[in-house]
Amino acid sequence: MIKLRDLLEGYDPAEAFHKKVSRMTDQNDHSAAAVELAIYMDDRDAVRKLQQIKKDHDKNGSITPADQKERDGLVDKLLKKAKKELSDKDYKLINSSF
Repeated sequence: MIKLRDLLEGYDPAEAFHKKVSRMTDQNDHSAAAVELAIYMDDRDAVRKLQQIKKDHDKNGSITPADQKERDGLVDKLLKKAKKELSDKDYKLINSSF
């Protein structure tokens, strides 16, 4: 019988994030990937802003230049935060997802 503890020991949140977000960016879903980054970095303000950008993007079928600039700025800010707070290994995985 497999124990939960055994499963969790093999779980790497950064690796799981990398797989999920890489798939999103490969499918050109950069707004959803940005939301996932904000969630991963536990930045509620960024989550709220990025969810609104994604909602508008989905509704309009495209992203406005202003929203894209804001989204990209938030992603840059979150990646800088990740560089400061995460291990080098985890940061490299997270950053390579984009």
